[in-house]
Amino acid sequence: MEYYCEVIIKSIIKTELNNNIIINLEVDFILEQLTNWKKEEDKLFEIKPNKTSGKRYNEHNNKYYFKLNRIKYTNQYNEKIKISNNSYLASDTLITINGPTKDPYLKLENINGKVISELKINAEINENEKIIIDSRLKTQSIIKVDLKTEKSYNIYQYQDFKYTNFIQIPPGNYHILYSSNLSKDKQVGNINIKKFEEYILI
Repeated sequence: MEYYCEVIIKSIIKTELNNNIIINLEVDFILEQLTNWKKEEDKLFEIKPNKTSGKRYNEHNNKYYFKLNRIKYTNQYNEKIKISNNSYLASDTLITINGPTKDPYLKLENINGKVISELKINAEINENEKIIIDSRLKTQSIIKVDLKTEKSYNIYQYQDFKYTNFIQIPPGNYHILYSSNLSKDKQVGNINIKKFEEYILI
């Protein structure tokens, strides 16, 4: 995608009209740049949590516990992906969490495992629902969308305030890890991450 930035018209020189008829209109104006140049990363990073595989080996209080054979993971993280920011400025994100899921949690860490930022929403999302977390300052929000009715709801108050929640990606290479409290015997939804890299161009 091409680079873009936000501008306003700072000044404009009016043009005299001759008999109220304009043949060729040329207007001189000055623009004021409001933001750095930006480039949207149009590739969506999709995290698909593990589908349960293996045999049920224990049952307790009507809860099922599965031993996963397909993918080994630790600390309850279902999946992780690599993500990078190639600019010299922090990159905002637009994160879409598709249900079903419960209390979704994301963690951004550097390649050495140091935690940079965390996100957690204390809510249960059904199969036909999704959560959208927008970290951009002007549009910063956490909303839930009902895909059947196409209605959206502000769920800002459901964020876990112990964490940053509005994730920005610093320059460099990182991992994003995702987990959910939904039972492993249920299919967990997926996550799309869109990043907005900013550049200072001369």
